[in-house]
Amino acid sequence: MSSLPVLALLLLLLAHRTPPAQGQPLPTTYITLIKEMRGLLSQPPVLSKGDLELDDKFILRNKTFLKTNLEEFLNATKNFKDRAERIKKILTQFQTVVPTAPSVEDSISIEENDWDDFRRKLKEYLDSLLKFVTAKI
Repeated sequence: MSSLPVLALLLLLLAHRTPPAQGQPLPTTYITLIKEMRGLLSQPPVLSKGDLELDDKFILRNKTFLKTNLEEFLNATKNFKDRAERIKKILTQFQTVVPTAPSVEDSISIEENDWDDFRRKLKEYLDSLLKFVTAKI
């Protein structure tokens, strides 16, 4: 039996191979970015004020508010120039991935110049973001 038909089929398959997707990073890349942010948030000083309030947890865990919360965290990074520079760069990569929210009324509120409030809420948000990203895999 000749291997010519198999070779022809292989060439045909290679010719019609679709190019890899361009523009969007792979979901595993997003997971790596989330892990990196968690590491940045765990660096000292870590002086936690305790648990978040239930309404904050609800807003941070609700995937409907992923986009509005993302915008709030990006705006809050201005208050922590050196500490949050890398976090801001990472968060901007999620802007095209998270769904647009129907309303901005229920976005999270972050106390100005309060690193602990920012850190605790962002950690909770990262859990929701991770669930969203892994559901897309």
